[in-house]
Amino acid sequence: MKSIFTYTYKIIFVLIFCINTKQANAQVLAAGDIAFTGYISAGSTDEFSFVLLKNIPSGTTITFTDNSWLNTNIFRAGEETLVWTSSAAMLTGTEVKISGVGGSATIISSLGTCTGNMLSLSTSGDQVLAYQGTVASPTFISAIHMNVYQSTPPISDPVATDAATWDNTNSNNTTASSLPTGLTTGSTAIWVGTFQVSASEFDNAVFNCTGVPGTVAQIRAAVNNPANWTKSNGSPTAPVTVPSGCSFLQLPQLMILNLLPN
Repeated sequence: MKSIFTYTYKIIFVLIFCINTKQANAQVLAAGDIAFTGYISAGSTDEFSFVLLKNIPSGTTITFTDNSWLNTNIFRAGEETLVWTSSAAMLTGTEVKISGVGGSATIISSLGTCTGNMLSLSTSGDQVLAYQGTVASPTFISAIHMNVYQSTPPISDPVATDAATWDNTNSNNTTASSLPTGLTTGSTAIWVGTFQVSASEFDNAVFNCTGVPGTVAQIRAAVNNPANWTKSNGSPTAPVTVPSGCSFLQLPQLMILNLLPN
């Protein structure tokens, strides 16, 4: 009779093989393979952070921009874009912070390297969109929206921002954006705002670790839920600082992932 250790070994081998196979193909990311965990628009530097929800190899690139996505399915031009490149293989649950003076070519990344210009995040509302591919043909991975339009008195904004479409805009406006193609608010993107409440637009916000550690699906749901974020206006102070510093993965998952070669 084969021992339980034989079966356990086989199960672990299969798990490692599956994860390794997944990791080998992780250069190409899909919607929900990262999630934003925080942003600062009112500090001395602009900052944002994200968590990886898929293992990635060294050399993986993700493009970030604060250019709006228009409802004609093209980018509005005129703002900043940067490209983040992983400098080593990184595991699911890794959190990355990117910071710098908005518009500057000097960008600091807690992990990996960046080229381009640091995003200049407006305290009047903005967005950060993450994608792979080209400007003409992007594949969106995730996005965070901080703008809140209110169209009820005493506010008379052109539209009311909502979770389904965001600002549903085709206007020449640096703060407004439509929801990027292929993303869904609450699962693969987040809107840090409340429908018809302009006061829910905040300068800074960070995920507060509610709902983690967990599985990848649980992390994605928790981080993309604005109820799990702490928000502030003005110069950022604790607890609204990025990155979140959360422990995202459950220990058994982390132990399996740590068996993988770098």
